[in-house]
Amino acid sequence: MPPPPDLTGASWIWADEPGIDATRNAKPGSRFFRREISLQPGAKVSSAVATFTADNHFKLIVNGSPLGGSGDWQNPKSIDISQALRPGTNTIVVHAENDPDAGPINAAGLIGKILITQDGSPIQEIITDAKWQAAEALNTAVWKSAKVTGALGIPPWGDFKSTASDQTNLWTCYRKTFSLKEKPATAIARIAVDSKYWLWINGKLVVYEGGLKRGPTPNDTYFDRVDLAPFLQQGENTIAALVWFWGKDGFSHKNSCKNGFVFELETGPNTKLISDTTWKALRHPAYG
Repeated sequence: MPPPPDLTGASWIWADEPGIDATRNAKPGSRFFRREISLQPGAKVSSAVATFTADNHFKLIVNGSPLGGSGDWQNPKSIDISQALRPGTNTIVVHAENDPDAGPINAAGLIGKILITQDGSPIQEIITDAKWQAAEALNTAVWKSAKVTGALGIPPWGDFKSTASDQTNLWTCYRKTFSLKEKPATAIARIAVDSKYWLWINGKLVVYEGGLKRGPTPNDTYFDRVDLAPFLQQGENTIAALVWFWGKDGFSHKNSCKNGFVFELETGPNTKLISDTTWKALRHPAYG
């Protein structure tokens, strides 16, 4: 199992907005965070890695060049930024986005660390703290000091243990809301997970402990075929799933080493609903 990401010393930060507690009732939308760092001229950058995560998404920009990002806040992402750096002053910008409220609280935050090594110089460490600036737009002339929400490990985020796909006994939730012009006569769903799942339609439990042990050969797999038509309705519908990833081999079960949820629903001729980036996902907090 890979080691947990090293964000020691870094703090969760967000824009300083009066009357807003970023751990509970943050406003949805984009925020930009900026920090300038200086590099010794004439010294080669031998390594430079930026590790960030944001609730809910982030994109990293170094000296105007987009270098990647992530939408999985529970798993901080490390990005090599060495090729984008230059001697002298460098501008680091993180575009963080907070999704609309999807539960009793709507937290928003950014946390990260940058480690830069130049030949002949000690490692330069830049962490998210009060030295960062925040703004609502990238090209604005008004940047204000970011607000430190708290140190690594504070609720509701807690500590980062390791990447989710490598954990055992992992419980994750998935949800999708969609609309139907009319109630379908049939609606066949094909569902696959490793290892077990529970499925709700409009708040009603439809599948209890779905899925099948993967075996006896490692490359075998399986999907459930379920008609969801009796549980769907005209207008808005919500699908929710709780997935239990064992993360290890068991009796007649072969571990795929990947937590995940695959869903395909036929709601009419040439009409499909599939699992994609429009779904919401969350590690279940009760199984931490």
